[in-house]
Amino acid sequence: MFKCLKCGEGTTLPVCERCGFVFEKNSNIFNLTNDPNIQIKEGNIDKYIGYDNIGEFYSGKYWYKISNRDYAIGKKLSSIINNGTLLDLACGDGFITLPTAKHGAKIIAADISKKMLSLLIQKAEYNSINLDNVNICRMNALNIQLEDNSVEFTIANGVLHLISNPQKVISELYRVLKADGKLISLNDTPGRKSFNNVEENKKYFALVNEFYNRYWELLEIEQIQPRKYSWKFDKTSEFNKLFKDKIVIELNFSESKTISLEDGFLYRLGGRGFSDQVAVPEKQHYIAYKKVIDELSKKHGRDFIKIEHHGVEESIQVEIYEKK
Repeated sequence: MFKCLKCGEGTTLPVCERCGFVFEKNSNIFNLTNDPNIQIKEGNIDKYIGYDNIGEFYSGKYWYKISNRDYAIGKKLSSIINNGTLLDLACGDGFITLPTAKHGAKIIAADISKKMLSLLIQKAEYNSINLDNVNICRMNALNIQLEDNSVEFTIANGVLHLISNPQKVISELYRVLKADGKLISLNDTPGRKSFNNVEENKKYFALVNEFYNRYWELLEIEQIQPRKYSWKFDKTSEFNKLFKDKIVIELNFSESKTISLEDGFLYRLGGRGFSDQVAVPEKQHYIAYKKVIDELSKKHGRDFIKIEHHGVEESIQVEIYEKK
């Protein structure tokens, strides 16, 4: 299933069955690439953003918790996977891997960021989830270290917008799928309701926009620009080129969420937890962030950070594409 880093032949972990190469493993993470966590240098190369410097700020202050939504997704995915193997590419801190592994599914949890994989392990411990059926691998999505026709299922829900060449990632996902294998994609837009008519939500979004725009306005004075690669990429069109018509399954559940500006948006932005902040130096970030905090405190009062967003999620779509 895996490709040996030395001889290039197929093998299982941790030792190559052909040449005897021993895969590096530290803190329960197999290292299947020597590529850097991030590649944003100018030039004619594929660029990508890893999350080593973002870490727990990506998922917010309560990153270690697993939501009802994620448990619903995991239960459904485990029933779809059955006895097959799922490649969870760019798995991050495990929001798909962990609730799916809870039901015993076999998973390859792959990410370029060792930090995020470490958080996945910590999150599993916090939630008492057994990882015996999970291979945790540091891997580059642009060069998946698996043989052709290796796995029955793939999912890559958090990576395509972070890479300058997302088509290459989709081609890699197609390559490693077995004949009639399935690509799974999540679409949570139809089931997301934020109660925008609630007055406090209007204030919340207005403050988010005001803070975000002013923050980048200050950084752009220093010639620092946000990094955005494929945020408008149409993954559905690309999937349709390589895969058969999709099947859509709707999962119904209900989960109310309330979070303050301080614990949500500001916690993530303050920790440089958004991917477009990846090239912002720490010093300039701190100066800009503090200045906007001071400006908005004078304008709206120091308690502006306590404004809350109230929302509910009731359903999510699971899209399944079959390999042609």
